[in-house]
Amino acid sequence: MHARRPGLAAGPSRGRGYALIAVLFAALALFGSPGRAGAQVPELSPPLIHVQPAYGDPANLHAVSCTSAAFCVAVDHDGNALTSTDPASGHSWSAANVDGIEDLTSVSCPSARLCVATDAAGDVIVSRQPSARAPKWIVRHADDATSDLTAVYPSDFLTSVSCPSTALCVAVDDRGNVVESTDPGGSAPAWVTINVDGANYLSGVSCASASLCTAVDLAGNAVVSTNPTGGPAAWQVFSLEGMLGALGSFPGRLTGAFLSGISCPSQSLCVAVDSSGDIVSSTDPAGGSSAWTASPADGAGLLGAVSCASLSLCAAVDEHGNILVSTSPAGGAQAWHSTRVDETSPLDSVSCAATRCVAVDLNGGVTSSAGPAAAGGGWGPVVDVDREGSLACFGASAMDTVNPCHNPALSSAVIPVPGEAQITPNAPCTVVEKLDIAEVCAFGVPPAAATATVALLGDSHAQHWRAALEVVAQAKGWQAASVTQSGCPFSAGPLTITGQARKYCRRMMLRDVVDWLRSQPQITTVFVSESQLSVPQGPGTRAADVAGYIKAWEALPPSVKHIIVIRDTPRMRGSTLPCVEAQVESRRPHPGTACAVPRDQALEPDPAVIAASEVHTGRVSVIDLTSFICDSRLCYPVVGGALAYKDFQHLSEVFSTTLGPFLLKAVDQLMTRWH
Repeated sequence: MHARRPGLAAGPSRGRGYALIAVLFAALALFGSPGRAGAQVPELSPPLIHVQPAYGDPANLHAVSCTSAAFCVAVDHDGNALTSTDPASGHSWSAANVDGIEDLTSVSCPSARLCVATDAAGDVIVSRQPSARAPKWIVRHADDATSDLTAVYPSDFLTSVSCPSTALCVAVDDRGNVVESTDPGGSAPAWVTINVDGANYLSGVSCASASLCTAVDLAGNAVVSTNPTGGPAAWQVFSLEGMLGALGSFPGRLTGAFLSGISCPSQSLCVAVDSSGDIVSSTDPAGGSSAWTASPADGAGLLGAVSCASLSLCAAVDEHGNILVSTSPAGGAQAWHSTRVDETSPLDSVSCAATRCVAVDLNGGVTSSAGPAAAGGGWGPVVDVDREGSLACFGASAMDTVNPCHNPALSSAVIPVPGEAQITPNAPCTVVEKLDIAEVCAFGVPPAAATATVALLGDSHAQHWRAALEVVAQAKGWQAASVTQSGCPFSAGPLTITGQARKYCRRMMLRDVVDWLRSQPQITTVFVSESQLSVPQGPGTRAADVAGYIKAWEALPPSVKHIIVIRDTPRMRGSTLPCVEAQVESRRPHPGTACAVPRDQALEPDPAVIAASEVHTGRVSVIDLTSFICDSRLCYPVVGGALAYKDFQHLSEVFSTTLGPFLLKAVDQLMTRWH
């Protein structure tokens, strides 16, 4: 936990509030509207593109709830709950995984004796001792609703929850349902699901008491009940659509904006916010559409959440890091004052208790103020409290024998799912030079910042190591150049492919690549890796395969001082990914073990490794990371919750990235012997 580094931007994932935009447009789409050869690599352009996986980013904090100025609970997209007795201090927040890998969407704590969170799988996660040193959380499925959308949109996504007391909690989902319990902290609480808003996506709910609950949806409706446990007939739907986005003339405003959050501190005040920056309020929330008014308070854009501690203190947050505060929330736009608080990330949630407000952002950051209504707001610096949001023991680290790591929360996880992995390309790189046949693409650090340049050569099995080598390059300040082609190993020996394709590979690897490296004397280290399927198999061809690799390495110019062979990966079966998919669909635990392949069937001798053992000049080294996929008996298609393979032989980009730190460690060990 540390102060935010300037310039650290949020990852590609957006928070719950801002994800509503994507949901809205998806719903509309489905259903209609409610370089030159020989140039030196370090001087090539364009700029490189770097994509960081979500699991490595600071966690997106989706919601926060404070019972007082001295106790808050926040939840994130990695299934973690964070608690603090001193919210202003980054060091006072402690995190615990309470819901596996599920995306926690909301949290409500009526007291230090009860907190209820919701997730994207229709579960409620309850703690009756959230302020304890090691609070216990229990996960229960609460939302079993189905609708006409189930066939095309199979979800029971709980979006928001509000608990006005320990005797009532009301949650809402993405299908117009209210899910409620009058004993949420009981040993066997009953959660009742009722439909109150058709098929509309309910984006927020707030209950002032057992006598008033108000929800809002993406269609611009307020859904109100003065008897929330009274069944569907006790809820009324008031359309506010006509007033949303209709006031003011801010650039880029949406017409027909949607409501994204609501807070009701009493039966005489509810304040909602929308995607056009409007404050939508009522002093008589159950009084019908005409009892509500909208004021354009935020010209910056989408307001994602609002919290009112009382009739005289409300705060709202937006996608640009601004916090709007008012001591007269129903007093119109002029009663709200905006302060830029977070320079690096959208703010996704806010909670105000007594005179303190606490806001959280999509970069795992928290900011707070003990006097938000004062001039300037008194907001403290944004501090990172959830940089451990990435899943512990995820991917290759689960097989680390030096520092053993086990996370039971990942026992059923498969990230990404096979269908997604199959269509996800290898780690990105930018084509910077076209040779006669081959293309050179660059990754790693930008040329101006590079301390050295390395090359990656080989076929598609070299390509799937690019994500891991990206981690190495970033850590060591290297720019890397990739010259690879599927089916074309860096070998002068026999190949599996024949005809013109074989001639193409020969020209590319033994002429284009070698000539290009002669023009790049600054490249002194190359990494090579090839599929065993690219060369003929069997003991009868092994000598020729080995000799082919040695001959190709000998053709490299003397400027290449170090050749690092990355051992080929084990092979799965054609039935392996369908097995994993079946495990995912049935929610069975340990899919990696259930679909594992015996080591002696998955792992065959690698002729490139054998060739390296026959070169005694010290120029060729081997890195073997097989132990992060296989143990002494089995090789696993899922490791630490990460899907290791995108097909029967190629690593997924996600898993390759998790191998990066271990590839870095192996490279560092090799380099100590070079000097």
